[in-house]
Amino acid sequence: MFDVLIIGGGMVGTCCAYECATHRLRTVLLERQDLASGASGRGGGLLLKGATDLFSPEIVPHLLVNQQLLEHFLQNTGADVEYVRGGSLYIAFEEDWTFTQDQVQQMCSAGLTAELWDSVQLRNALPMLTHEEVGGRFIASDAQLSPPLLALAFAQAARQAGAELRTNTAVYGLVRNKHGEITGVQTQDETISARYVILATNAYSARLWPPLEPVVTPTRGQALLTAPLPLSFPFVCDTDYDLQYWRQTRSGQILF
Repeated sequence: MFDVLIIGGGMVGTCCAYECATHRLRTVLLERQDLASGASGRGGGLLLKGATDLFSPEIVPHLLVNQQLLEHFLQNTGADVEYVRGGSLYIAFEEDWTFTQDQVQQMCSAGLTAELWDSVQLRNALPMLTHEEVGGRFIASDAQLSPPLLALAFAQAARQAGAELRTNTAVYGLVRNKHGEITGVQTQDETISARYVILATNAYSARLWPPLEPVVTPTRGQALLTAPLPLSFPFVCDTDYDLQYWRQTRSGQILF
């Protein structure tokens, strides 16, 4: 009998395992493939406090504390996840320039340090831009990192804290008692019991919890990675209401 059973070995699942194990809970994590083999192995690695589709003043304290917790974790463990606090630059066009101006004002009022850049500042930072861009929003405290390396760092810390992590272990269903309460999971080999079960399965959660199917749906995206190039910019970039984004990795590759 485990205290906590976590399904999913990405950033969220491994972080949960680390937190639970450090609080002396008997913890097991099950991953159907390898750690970070899903979205965490293909994510952009952008740590943005100003995501345009999600921002609201109420979440600012949580955004700030979240970054502090992450930096403390990296300092305490010495994990190298290619973390760079180089800022983020949102590139605005005519159609979203008014939106960008309003959002910068909203962010500053909520306690975030955000700068509104005009076209001159924008092209000084990115001379390769065309003349269609009219300005930008810069947040100096934003950062970037490697999502798979972060997931592996959480996993290593979780193991050191006493958590058990099992890869290549698929979960086929949730186990319930006669009262309908979830008491564990069924894998290909055994039934594993736990007081609490955490679904850290991202877009695939509905496979184990069908009521989520109408609201959580896998969506295909595209990621491109160039060959190594000379370092050109230290900050992450995004545009088109955050639907397009890119950053340059430590190796010089540009990830779109």
